[in-house]
Amino acid sequence: MGSRVNPARILCVNCNVCVNKLRRYPALALDLRVTALICSWVYPQIVLEDDYVCEACRDLAITAVNINLREVPGNEEAGPSTRKKGHKNVCLLCGCSLLIRQSNKILRENPTDVQQCVKNIIESRVSQEISSSDELCQACWLRIKRELYGYSFQLQFCLLYGFGAYIF
Repeated sequence: MGSRVNPARILCVNCNVCVNKLRRYPALALDLRVTALICSWVYPQIVLEDDYVCEACRDLAITAVNINLREVPGNEEAGPSTRKKGHKNVCLLCGCSLLIRQSNKILRENPTDVQQCVKNIIESRVSQEISSSDELCQACWLRIKRELYGYSFQLQFCLLYGFGAYIF
């Protein structure tokens, strides 16, 4: 059985929902003000030509730009806007909906060593900051835990038999 994360998955640059079957828009092909707002939402991540935005995030950005233009006439760069996401219950890694799936919070109070290591692996894979509302589906959570235990086993084996310099 293959991996659940398909390498051809296209994720929304803002909310991370998988947009393979949803209406999507090239992030840099939108109006300049809308693109600038989305770039400010996902900062420090850099929006590239092959990044897409889901319809919900695009609509939120358009609405925010229109509100800013109405509030401050003639000023296209009204103050910074807080990040808004079109889809909130989405796995941070694979982009699947978490509405009917079992999920796991990434950030927890008083995390165990395993939870802290899982968080570190996730941080190395995503280019955005992890917030307290971010979650993983059970499949991604278990996949990362298997990786973590695999690394731990390899490290113990190499240290035990003196292969550390050759494996890593």
